[in-house]
Amino acid sequence: MMIARTHVAFALCIASCGIISYEAVATAVPHKDMILFFAGIVIGALLPDIDEPQSRIGKATPIISHAFKALFGHRGATHTLLFPLVVGIALYFVFLALSWNLAALFGLVLGCYLHIAGDMLTKSGCPIYLPFSKKNMGLLPYTLRFRTGSVVDKSIGNLCLVLFALYSAHVAGFDLSWLQHISPEKLLTMLG
Repeated sequence: MMIARTHVAFALCIASCGIISYEAVATAVPHKDMILFFAGIVIGALLPDIDEPQSRIGKATPIISHAFKALFGHRGATHTLLFPLVVGIALYFVFLALSWNLAALFGLVLGCYLHIAGDMLTKSGCPIYLPFSKKNMGLLPYTLRFRTGSVVDKSIGNLCLVLFALYSAHVAGFDLSWLQHISPEKLLTMLG
């Protein structure tokens, strides 16, 4: 698994790219919906690790986390393609009954899928086809995947956090025209 901070930053960054793409061809997403969507993304980006008592969400929900780990083990049922779908369907009826905004639910489900995608970038991969196959799958060849907590893991998290911060600044109305003057070479020099 990626570290929690990287999961959240990765999910926020990828989701903001989706919002930018959507807004390029459609109307702007209302700010209330966007805030609820991103709140859902954050929760969803952590939720699959509910099966690990030492994870950030596991420490916040120890009884549930220990039960999930006892039933499914870590990186089992909560790291499959079915888990976000089942969570989404179950919560859909709760959201409807309580008249809650579905933007948060959509964010939560997408956050779960982005968590799984992030874990598929690590050496461990995920058993996304459970219960049909126990084989751990990765998004990249094994040699290109990274270890949890490694410099690469943390660097991905930091880069994604910066990109999401720039997106947030843009949405908030800050002038980001200065970015067009930064070449990749200058950026690498500044970072290096």
